[in-house]
Amino acid sequence: MREKAVMKFCILLTGLSGSGKTTLAKKIVYECGGTHFNADTVRAKHNDWDFSVGGRDRQVKRMVELKERTEGLIVLDFICPKESSRKFINADLTIFLDTVTSSKYLDTDKVYEKPINPDIHLKEWSETEMVLSAIKKIELALKSKG
Repeated sequence: MREKAVMKFCILLTGLSGSGKTTLAKKIVYECGGTHFNADTVRAKHNDWDFSVGGRDRQVKRMVELKERTEGLIVLDFICPKESSRKFINADLTIFLDTVTSSKYLDTDKVYEKPINPDIHLKEWSETEMVLSAIKKIELALKSKG
């Protein structure tokens, strides 16, 4: 007897602080279900507020571990400033929230690399309804395959 494959779909929301990642993540989970991992909540759980290169690398690994051990729809709400880190996360869908030009965290702003080819590039918050509609279609497609 074959076991049913467990469906997993990971969305990475990336952008500067204040761009709307957490708000969009909450909307996605409210509308579609799934699990939301907020990077600040994960950092708080580990009491690790180190934003050096090593601290940022630890955080990427934590987020990947959470992704790997979670089933279904996964929403990673994470600045994730480096393109190499986003590649390591290997999300099924990357949404770049390009809605602010700077944040209160100038050190993060300096190291943030805009995604080269995000799946969705939001330049205005008003575009989020379009994104939610697309995600609902993805969710339905995954359910029909599962």
